[in-house]
Amino acid sequence: MRVARFSTTPRARGVFRVPALLLVAVLALTACRGSGFDYIGSPDRKAYFKVPLEWKKFTKHDLLAASGQDVSDATTQTLPWLVAYDASPQPAADHVLALQAAVKHPVVLAQTVALDFASRDQISLATIRNQIYPVDELVNNDGAEIRDYEELALEGGYRGIRIEYDVITQGTSMVTAGNQVIRVHQVGIIDHASENLYLFAVRCEAHCYEENAKLIDQIVESWQVKEL
Repeated sequence: MRVARFSTTPRARGVFRVPALLLVAVLALTACRGSGFDYIGSPDRKAYFKVPLEWKKFTKHDLLAASGQDVSDATTQTLPWLVAYDASPQPAADHVLALQAAVKHPVVLAQTVALDFASRDQISLATIRNQIYPVDELVNNDGAEIRDYEELALEGGYRGIRIEYDVITQGTSMVTAGNQVIRVHQVGIIDHASENLYLFAVRCEAHCYEENAKLIDQIVESWQVKEL
């Protein structure tokens, strides 16, 4: 079935008392670790998700260094949070950074993008959709197919999208041995003031994704963004 095409028009204090919310968070974290998962949260504590404990973590410093960038003040302001995980038995930052690679094991990327005035003025659902891959352009040029799409309206004025799509490295019309499919599940949420974009994505080669679908679903469903 042909997927609908998108327009590519530009947009983008008690001292000895544990607070109840903190207690709940501690209990959840303990339960998650006991089940083989670890919770990861953003510095502002508004976004969090879980991954298997054995997956390799890559910090912002790791990822920026692997991409030839420095952790400068400007980068810290633009990317307050950046973290990734690789399920490969031989993990590498390149598995996260090389978007055209159909990796054989799931990789997870989570980040907070601080939006400047111009970005806040122009950001749209299309901006979020095209944040990792140029999805609209790929779809319009038969380089991707949308599998699932949902617009999100959350409490506190938070909004965004959830999208699952396939990136076909040599196009949908090419039936060749080297034509690989990268499956991506991506969720992007903007806060009520359009100051921050919380972005989350899981991806791997399509067969890998299907083989790990149950686990990937657990990870995706654990992704939460909410006002404190």
